[in-house]
Amino acid sequence: MSEFLSEILAFPTVIFSGLLGLCLLYWLTVILGALDLDLFDSLMGLDGAEGALESLEALDAVDAVDAVDAASAADVASAGDAADAADAASGGFLDALGISGVPILISFSFLALFGWMISYLGMQLVDDPAWVLGGTLTAGLVLVSSAGLGTLATILTVRPMRRFFTTPDARTHSSLVGSVCTITTSSVDAEFGQGEIDDSAAGLLVQVRCAEDNEMKRGDKALIFDYDPRKQAFKVVPLEDSLAGEARLGQR
Repeated sequence: MSEFLSEILAFPTVIFSGLLGLCLLYWLTVILGALDLDLFDSLMGLDGAEGALESLEALDAVDAVDAVDAASAADVASAGDAADAADAASGGFLDALGISGVPILISFSFLALFGWMISYLGMQLVDDPAWVLGGTLTAGLVLVSSAGLGTLATILTVRPMRRFFTTPDARTHSSLVGSVCTITTSSVDAEFGQGEIDDSAAGLLVQVRCAEDNEMKRGDKALIFDYDPRKQAFKVVPLEDSLAGEARLGQR
């Protein structure tokens, strides 16, 4: 056992051992999260947070909750934009390898596993004096070979998985213009507001704005007529005003 540990902690295998350890730690965290364990509820003070939320409800602080929801949605949108930029930067490389569409952490985990296996077996092979060219040079060759062969093995393994990760094309902003949404906040103005679009599924929550004075509130219907990329929000008008305007045009 001690000999095995010394070998996996020796250069160059130790590099892949570290990467493999990080991957195992990540997937362990994913598994624990999937099991929905409540091990850290008390440590994180979730009970206190639930009590605070109950107090807010008792004080009828719905508007405050709406503001928090809007801020959270804005943060999520910003994080999504950053992720999109990162995906775009690496998309060409992944396309060239033929593994785009598969979550990058899955590909990275296979690369760490195959690299570790090839590096370990390679160092076992060069233990034969006939193969040894010199300690540092031999380890360097094993490292390069492990990375190259590990990448090849990862590509061959991951490519068949692409079909399991195909998702329907996301709806574009322009495709949502003309849709009717239901206001989910207490008000809508030029800087604040949310609406839900019925997409025949769980519903699509979007940021909405209205520069004109209005009386829209939670539960009202609004018509989306444009998208503001600067504010990352849709421009809306009350549905009744839109229908009234169309009626006046029809009378002319």
